[in-house]
Amino acid sequence: MLEFGNLTEKRNFVTALKTFLQFR
Repeated sequence: MLEFGNLTEKRNFVTALKTFLQFR
């Protein structure tokens, strides 16, 4: 369960990073 949560966290981080780069 911990690994799954970690994967979700990483995915959210990547999505936020892409959004940040788009609206920069």
